[in-house]
Amino acid sequence: RYQGIDEWFSGGTWVHPLVRGIGVGRTLITRALTQAGASGIEKVYGNISADNRHSLAMCERAGFCRVDRPDMASIIEQSYRKRVGLSKKQIIVCYEFPKRPT
Repeated sequence: RYQGIDEWFSGGTWVHPLVRGIGVGRTLITRALTQAGASGIEKVYGNISADNRHSLAMCERAGFCRVDRPDMASIIEQSYRKRVGLSKKQIIVCYEFPKRPT
């Protein structure tokens, strides 16, 4: 549960500039998805600042898709405004695991 959102949600992952571009972010995403899948989670959501094209591209390569979730975007944007004092447009992404046979 994050900021009142009742889904498996990453409220942010940050990689230090000195180690960007060597697979740290990709490894973090892969491990999070592995853990989520093993625990039976069906969908994983995340938010990315609209101006962060590198993170968006990385998430899309990992299988995330952009989704229209104005409820989530609004909650995150309000939280960011409270913490930082300015508003940043958010893109919501979702990774959906393949349906498991029942």
